Amino acid sequence: MNDRLLYKCSNNIIAHNIVSTLNENDIVFRLHDETNDPRIGAYGPTPGIAIYVFEKDYEKALILIEPIVNSSTEYVKPFCPKCGSENTVRIEKNKYITPLLILSTVLFIASVVYFYFTKDLENNLIILDSLAIIASISSIGILILCDRKNANSKCNGCGKKFNRI
Repeated sequence: MNDRLLYKCSNNIIAHNIVSTLNENDIVFRLHDETNDPRIGAYGPTPGIAIYVFEKDYEKALILIEPIVNSSTEYVKPFCPKCGSENTVRIEKNKYITPLLILSTVLFIASVVYFYFTKDLENNLIILDSLAIIASISSIGILILCDRKNANSKCNGCGKKFNRI
């Protein structure tokens, strides 16, 4: 008999739920864990746990696993890393983060290039040296500021802003 791919799970929890449902309904299946297969890249860019069933049981199995597949694709709210609450909301990122990161990179590279090319000169200008030092310190300050402002979730309980992973 021929077997047919029923579903490719991205994690063990979904695979376990599908396998349990198939066992309860006496449907024979075969698992193939592509994440542990020694042939790297043999199954494309998204490896997972593939569940195969016989062709005669395919339609019945598809109907049985539909609620599991639909419930696993629902949006999962992140929890707050400070208080553990799931009462979180998604917030928009600051629109100035990318230009500030570019500015920080340019300032840092400019100061490094200045010090590299003027290290052999005997008469460095104190003003230009000071500006290069200020530019490098400013670039580090901008990076720290961007790291603090670059949040995409906020906890309604304690008010902490954080990045959802």
